[in-house]
Amino acid sequence: MSESRLYQPVKRYLDGRFIIGKEVKIGSKIVDVFAISRDKGECVAVELKVSDWKKALRQAATYQVFADFCYVALHHSATARAMKHEAIFKELGVGLLSVKVNASVQIEPAPSRFVSREIADNARQQILDHETPRLKTA
Repeated sequence: MSESRLYQPVKRYLDGRFIIGKEVKIGSKIVDVFAISRDKGECVAVELKVSDWKKALRQAATYQVFADFCYVALHHSATARAMKHEAIFKELGVGLLSVKVNASVQIEPAPSRFVSREIADNARQQILDHETPRLKTA
């Protein structure tokens, strides 16, 4: 299974409530899923991984500089291993999504304590500039 197969279930989880960008370049990072809340304007970053929860957690934790909430999304077969380390996810404030046909929350993320409004606003504008023309024609 590839990471790209995890995208659609995560997109369905966020759809309707968020404007969603895929593989968004923010500074030197490429975020697998970057979404902006339609009502509050909050930013959500999601790192997709089939099984390497440690690498995904490191990446998602760094996204807290530009996202209000961060998740790791793992294939459901790897979720149990990650859940054994629930305390680390909670300490870092990173949420966990389990992905099979749908995505479901296993650990809720905490609001980022490190978000830079300037970087978050730039990332948000990048998504809005890219997605707004498509939204008008849909």
